[in-house]
Amino acid sequence: MWLRFLTGLIIASLFLVFMGDRTAHAQGFPFFESYPYANPYPSGRPSYYPGAPVQPDARRPVYREERRVRRPVYREERQARRPVHRAERTPRRHVRVAPAVEPRKAQPEKPAIEPSTYIVVFGDSLADLVSDGLEEAYDEAPEIEVVNKAKGDSGLVRNDVHDWPKVIQDYLNGNPQITFAVMMVGVNDRQAIREGEVTHDPLSDRWKEIYRDRVDAVANAFAERKIPLLWVGAPPTKNEKFSAVLIAMNDIYRERVQKAGGVYVDIGPGFVNDENRYTPVGPGVDGQTARLRASDSIHFTDAGARKAAHFAEVEIKRLLEARSGTRVTTPAPAAVSREAVDGQVGASPQPAPEPAGLPSPLPTKPVAGPVLPLTRPEVSPNGALLTGQLPIDKGADVVERAYRQGVAPGPRPGRADDFKWPRS
Repeated sequence: MWLRFLTGLIIASLFLVFMGDRTAHAQGFPFFESYPYANPYPSGRPSYYPGAPVQPDARRPVYREERRVRRPVYREERQARRPVHRAERTPRRHVRVAPAVEPRKAQPEKPAIEPSTYIVVFGDSLADLVSDGLEEAYDEAPEIEVVNKAKGDSGLVRNDVHDWPKVIQDYLNGNPQITFAVMMVGVNDRQAIREGEVTHDPLSDRWKEIYRDRVDAVANAFAERKIPLLWVGAPPTKNEKFSAVLIAMNDIYRERVQKAGGVYVDIGPGFVNDENRYTPVGPGVDGQTARLRASDSIHFTDAGARKAAHFAEVEIKRLLEARSGTRVTTPAPAAVSREAVDGQVGASPQPAPEPAGLPSPLPTKPVAGPVLPLTRPEVSPNGALLTGQLPIDKGADVVERAYRQGVAPGPRPGRADDFKWPRS
């Protein structure tokens, strides 16, 4: 125990002596003398204790006052140090130069074409959609302009709200530029008509008389000015009772408009299925199946409005062709006396003389051949039915046993039904 204590004390004393001697005389050891960084302060540094001699080879801490003071960098120096951008660099010696492109010649502007045909649309909310369809149809025809004068909540029943005969007459008096008129009402007219203090139910006799008079007032306003009128009928709806009322009103439109010289446009077949019932989808003008009616089953979608306008577009095209004279007309036959007609009756027609030098014409091919039913029995050339026995010269016994007696023929060597073993 005491031996261990003395040994530790001796080792500690030697360690303290060694460390103190190393601090005071570091330059005396060969290790510090040979190490290149043993004396970083050649001029020496002061001791940590005041009054102690300067130790030239001792390390000392660097104080804040002795550190390198950073001076501020001014803007001029920053600009001098900033990197040179690519655009400021010296261009390379070989630089490809794009070929000079000649400036495009300014194309002359197309002169504005003044419309020569004005299509004015009157009516309710369905007429408003048909007007949109007509504008799309004539989008690339600047000579045709579509004017929309429809009012969504209007009709011919409530003339106290919107009196269409009076409104149309005022429009014709102030706008002489109108070529065709398109009219479409009906969806707001399934209501009673007031006549003084009396109210007439829809589709009653007196109701129909008053409604006919109002249709005549509209049609005659255009007929007096010789403006073609195209009256578009209302399409069927999902409600069968409502569709029945619209069909009855369409009959009134057709009768009165045609009597006044106008054109009735029936769009009903384009909005029904094969069973002549309401359908919300169907083929559009491009042939693709699309939704034609809105969710209320009354109004049109964009595709439906374009299809409804197509029916009116066809009639407008026909009227334009008739007006411009491009339509081919068949001349009326000349007057023939009754004697000449009586003389030609019963006479055989004389063939026209053929010009000389031309080859004989080929025989004409018939339009259709003979009609042959597929279910008739086949007959022989002389007309007898093929019911007799087939003439068989060889193997009559085989046929007799196979078809009459039901005995199968025997197997032949090498055939699939030859099961003889061993095979030859």
